[in-house]
Amino acid sequence: MYLVVNEGGARLACEGERLRVVREGRAVHEVRLQELEGILAIGTLGLTARAARTLLGRGIEVTFLDARGRFLGRLSGPGSRNAALRLDQVRRALDEEFRLALAARFVEGKLRNQRAVLLRYRRRHDREAIRDAAGRLRILAERTGEAADLDELMGIEGAGSQVYFSVFGGLVRNPLFSFSGRNRRPPRDPVNACLSFGYTVVGAIIEGEVAGAGLDPAQGYLHRPAWNRPSLALDLLEEMRAPVVDSLVLTLINRSQLGPGDFGPPGRDPDEGGVSPWLEEEPSPEPLSDGAIHLNRTGRPVFLKALLARLREVRLHRGTGQRLEIREIVRRQIWAVARAVSRDDPALYLPWLLEDP
Repeated sequence: MYLVVNEGGARLACEGERLRVVREGRAVHEVRLQELEGILAIGTLGLTARAARTLLGRGIEVTFLDARGRFLGRLSGPGSRNAALRLDQVRRALDEEFRLALAARFVEGKLRNQRAVLLRYRRRHDREAIRDAAGRLRILAERTGEAADLDELMGIEGAGSQVYFSVFGGLVRNPLFSFSGRNRRPPRDPVNACLSFGYTVVGAIIEGEVAGAGLDPAQGYLHRPAWNRPSLALDLLEEMRAPVVDSLVLTLINRSQLGPGDFGPPGRDPDEGGVSPWLEEEPSPEPLSDGAIHLNRTGRPVFLKALLARLREVRLHRGTGQRLEIREIVRRQIWAVARAVSRDDPALYLPWLLEDP
């Protein structure tokens, strides 16, 4: 299981075979260590020295996000020391033909999964615009393998995202919410706040899995390497966005599991204050006048609980022909990247695609 700690000012302590979340001297949650896969810490969190040693010794990673969903860092052990795999990863990134072929797989998966999500909702709402957008996404997905270079491929990806988000607002059926287009850094409405928060959390989980598999999260193929950018994790996130995060956001909002009171501007939530024990200083907050909207202390637990439940849902993984939990599918996709780079064959990577609706 994945433990989410959303208690501002809490600390983790180990006692025997149990991990406790302690706040104001009282244990608010307890879990058996053998059941833990990882920990996601939102807001400020402390760890006892014993807890840190125990988690490191058992390979249980702790990922830290601030209260707005921004990635801070992680506590993890040494991970894989497969230097040969990382050398192959860099060599393939320098091979323009290999890089383009693998990047095309990531974009194809993203576009086809966006189309699948639209088609699932078209059956419920029967909107002509959604049907047309799904058709355009199919055409763009078929073009990914014909791109002459990475710039053309990125153009196809950008065109697909524009088509997808131009009709995404039509899938929002709750009259208390609206979506007029994608905005971020910072998000300026509740739907975009959920999308950005979900991408951040899933991306952080993917980054940890990439490092654990022996690959360098910073060396990607679709996303160019840049300072402090987990490019390979972002590559793998692309095909996960629509089926994991986007569809979840629509479910939570359309079923009124999240309401307007679960959102607000940053800097007005008590859990957002303080200094992270893992950083010398807290990142500078965004100005309150910029119109930023984020999930607040009531919205975050609802969203995170639903997101982790989504990652435990079972789907078909066409690479193996098995029905697996989405968390396991993420791992299988990472291993497929490792096989592709080690064997110098991008065809060994098959994007994960939702089953036809």
